[in-house]
Amino acid sequence: MNVGQFLFDCLNEAGITEIFGVPGDYNFSLLDILEHEKKSISLIAAMS
Repeated sequence: MNVGQFLFDCLNEAGITEIFGVPGDYNFSLLDILEHEKKSISLIAAMS
């Protein structure tokens, strides 16, 4: 288990269903984990 998986597991256990973020090359690996885990957490992408 890596840090991203641990983070999403904790958020899921806390009942978090949505997270806000700005997609970018600095967090693609984290977003890949979110995509592959198929958890009940949705990303609400903000644009600048």
